[in-house]
Amino acid sequence: MVYKKTPVTIDGYRLAYYEYGEDRYSLQFDGNGGYDQALNVLIGEVTQPDRRTPPHVNWSNLQNGIGRSDQGVGYSQHTLEESEIVQIPACIEMKAAWELANGRPLEEPFWMAMVNWNAPNAFIPHSSLMKILELARAVAQGETDQVVLLTVAQGSRTKVIRPGKSAPQKPKPNYDLVTRYARELSTLSASGKTQDLASASAKRRILKIELEALGLYPEGVHDRLIGSFDRADQQALRQLLASILSLNEYAGSEARRQWIPEATENDTLAQVPVAFDLFAQQPFPEDWHAFDALGRCERIWKDQQITAPTFSYVKLFGRRLKLITNYEDGERLVITSIHEMKL
Repeated sequence: MVYKKTPVTIDGYRLAYYEYGEDRYSLQFDGNGGYDQALNVLIGEVTQPDRRTPPHVNWSNLQNGIGRSDQGVGYSQHTLEESEIVQIPACIEMKAAWELANGRPLEEPFWMAMVNWNAPNAFIPHSSLMKILELARAVAQGETDQVVLLTVAQGSRTKVIRPGKSAPQKPKPNYDLVTRYARELSTLSASGKTQDLASASAKRRILKIELEALGLYPEGVHDRLIGSFDRADQQALRQLLASILSLNEYAGSEARRQWIPEATENDTLAQVPVAFDLFAQQPFPEDWHAFDALGRCERIWKDQQITAPTFSYVKLFGRRLKLITNYEDGERLVITSIHEMKL
């Protein structure tokens, strides 16, 4: 039984520090979409004694860029010059998300990990993996002096609190980071350019993590909070939060249930295959009923049974719309943008 689980964010990757009692601790990837399973293979290689080769040998191999492949589990190191690898959507997303979280371009080798054919391959830069594995080994071996890892939402920094010292008071929410991310996402989404899709997807992933840390996703937004962001540079954030609020309302609306029979009045944004910033993009003409229009688009999108990032066209009320489909957080395929095509 897990007695305590503390979230940790390192270089944009989400992990959890587990306390099982009786001096048993572990660090695991937790909250990175569908990539956790493959990423945790790497932690297991250096912390679990039942591996094919001893953990200390695996640790040395990983430090030196040596991978392995055995019985559906494998990992290998690659460089940015390997075009067939760097063009994989998950790799493109990793690079964009890492650069966004760390504020610098990725110029180092990275790892690709796989666990089975049903789980997506995961990617992580070498320096980030070394940092995480070193901490995971220390936690597993009890060399951390039983530290408690606490994630501070501001800047996603990891703070260490040692036994005997009280945890700091919960900091006042800082919205500077999400304000900047919302502004950047708004610019990318408005462009409609193919080359901006990966950057927008990565920005949504990081922004979603920060919004969750602030308690604003998937629920937690209210009109009074939205109204408090009244500075000119907060307009994009205000529109983003209004979009989240509207999409939660749309999820259980009668207008949606008219087109999506399986929907219920208790649905939330999590049940809607739409990016949380869609309404901030003002996808429909002002004289349209937005919920009805989105319900029609969602119905058409579901009927198309889309399984990969792409774009498609629909015609509503005599107007032609372009629906862009992409990953929202590395795992969930959704409608990310809707643009009217001018004839």
